[in-house]
Amino acid sequence: MKKILSLLFSLSLTFLLCQKIELKKVIDSSQIFKGKIAGNPVTMQLSYDGIIDCHQYQHFVKGWYYYDKYKKKIPLTGVYDLANLHLYNFGR
Repeated sequence: MKKILSLLFSLSLTFLLCQKIELKKVIDSSQIFKGKIAGNPVTMQLSYDGIIDCHQYQHFVKGWYYYDKYKKKIPLTGVYDLANLHLYNFGR
């Protein structure tokens, strides 16, 4: 009986004194890429914008790119599907 009471007391004490731990998932969904287009250096930033039709492996992507010389952002939108990335610019 003493063992059971000791066990119950220690368990209740453990629960009363334990700290509340809260885990939050932090996802950085944007990345910056550097490369060249026709020999001209460019910088591109892309981020996940949402899931397409609740399909776990397809994501909307949006972002921008610019030629490093001019630094004028050109908007991009597209779709990422596992190994494929299709980007579009609906500008002029």
